[in-house]
Amino acid sequence: GRPTRGKYNAMPLSKQAAILHGARDILIRSSIATDIAIDIKHTHFPIPDEHILVEVQREDSRESIMKPMLQDINKNVTPFAFHFHNGRWAPYEFVTNCPVADARLDVVSSKPWFLQELKEWFQSHDALDIFGFHVLHRDHIGGELGGTIETPGAAEDELLIRPCSSFDDHDSEQE
Repeated sequence: GRPTRGKYNAMPLSKQAAILHGARDILIRSSIATDIAIDIKHTHFPIPDEHILVEVQREDSRESIMKPMLQDINKNVTPFAFHFHNGRWAPYEFVTNCPVADARLDVVSSKPWFLQELKEWFQSHDALDIFGFHVLHRDHIGGELGGTIETPGAAEDELLIRPCSSFDDHDSEQE
């Protein structure tokens, strides 16, 4: 399974920074720094057997909903978040009907040396169980480089994903 943030939080800040800077350098050398981001592996809530965590983008409202859905090979889902598990980079979050994710995943797939180098980097810092990567795919909400925030959705097992800027706008309206 994926660890909590505890191991990461227990690391000295200098080690966290060194690991993340090294990973960023790998992204830059691989020419995919605008396609991929490094993340800390985490769990949102239990996922029932035979389900996967799937994001549904709502382009009209600049948000996404993420929730467990039955695995169904007929759905047009693209993996976007990966962790190293059982000797390979394995997907654990998916998005439906997202050509941006498809295209950027193709870029990553065309660079197997990136996946190997990233694995070796994290492994050499005893952090392979902490970090992973995700394909940047939320262009519909203004991209992810400005940050997104995940908050509880309408159901217990649902997340609402919005750009951080939507909270800045909301805060300024209340002043």
